[in-house]
Amino acid sequence: MKETLEQKRTGQLACSREEVEKHLRNIHSDQSRHVEMEGHERIADVPMPEVAFIEGEPTLIEVQDIAKKARSESAPGQNGIPYKVYKSCPKLLRRLWKLLKVCVILE
Repeated sequence: MKETLEQKRTGQLACSREEVEKHLRNIHSDQSRHVEMEGHERIADVPMPEVAFIEGEPTLIEVQDIAKKARSESAPGQNGIPYKVYKSCPKLLRRLWKLLKVCVILE
């Protein structure tokens, strides 16, 4: 398998860039995307939620609960800080909560 996957590719593309783009447009476009789809008997209807979505700012307890339930070994998010840091540093978690509150207000 390693020999097959690591073989060097040789050759040259024998068509123009415009032809490739036209081909990709034809393959990846949906001519019927404007048509409303009907339901299917194997797909059950989803009931409306019974509890209203809370749009307010998160509480400190909610943020602490999420950090506590998260796996310590999980990959860090976009900020690069793993959950393990938040679990070990409650003051940092409180600061994160304050930042989250500001973000909700700014929306």
